[in-house]
Amino acid sequence: MNDGLKAVKPTETGPYPDAAPFTEWIGITSVSSGQGVVCLRLVQRCGVAHGGVLATLLDSAMARAACTRQGVEPRGAIDLHVQFIQPAEGTLTATGRVVHSQLGLLPR
Repeated sequence: MNDGLKAVKPTETGPYPDAAPFTEWIGITSVSSGQGVVCLRLVQRCGVAHGGVLATLLDSAMARAACTRQGVEPRGAIDLHVQFIQPAEGTLTATGRVVHSQLGLLPR
């Protein structure tokens, strides 16, 4: 019986998966990636995107961009605040870019 879950395993390019099962399930795909930058796409299948799906798209772009940095152990987001201005429809693109990274919350 398939319960819809699959193991998240390291990839050939590193210890972190290219995509989490949930992001695959909602249809987020990778468009491009480079050192410190990732572009993701979501093609809406049912009209207006749910706010949680939009937040997942943004969070995934940030997390995957962090994973592209050489020698940096990525961590989870400290805070994510999304303000919705208008409905999101159609094909959506999110670009995550590492502007600054450090090992802890406070400067050393």
